[in-house]
Amino acid sequence: MGFQLEGGTGNGYVAKVNADNKLEVRSESVDESGIIAQRDQLYFNWQSDYSATANDIVLYIKNTSADKDLAIRKCYMHNATACDWEFRRVDAGTAAGTAVTAVNLAFGSNIAAEATAYGNAAVTGITSSTVMWSYRTAAATPHYLDANGAVIVKPNNAIAVKTTATGAIKVYVAAYYIKQIIN
Repeated sequence: MGFQLEGGTGNGYVAKVNADNKLEVRSESVDESGIIAQRDQLYFNWQSDYSATANDIVLYIKNTSADKDLAIRKCYMHNATACDWEFRRVDAGTAAGTAVTAVNLAFGSNIAAEATAYGNAAVTGITSSTVMWSYRTAAATPHYLDANGAVIVKPNNAIAVKTTATGAIKVYVAAYYIKQIIN
């Protein structure tokens, strides 16, 4: 009997090599946001829901953590009228508006998001921002942006969602905190 590759969990499983001398493997993928929600309880959702005026900044989120990055997972946008949506990096200004409290998606957790967020009314005070993505949607048509954690908001930085919609809008941003790898 030759070399045996065994499972690393102590359960006695051995790896199987097929007739073509190939290792037979199976994997199970688990979304990182699910792991973070379960293990760290640092997965949050911010919402803004109101009747917008054209060119409103409808949601603003600033990462106030001293040592964690905020990874944007998903953004959901819905509107009553056809419109454009912009996902923006905030460059300057002091945002103001109606405070929005994040919901921790690890239900039952008492950990609060380390963020300042405004929504449910137009956000004011942002004097400069850079468009990262823009989308055009038809009336009553939802749009999902699946950033998959690739959009990182470093500490003391912010993002905003802007729309040309008039009338009812809904915006949800789901994001999780991760330990800073690079400052």
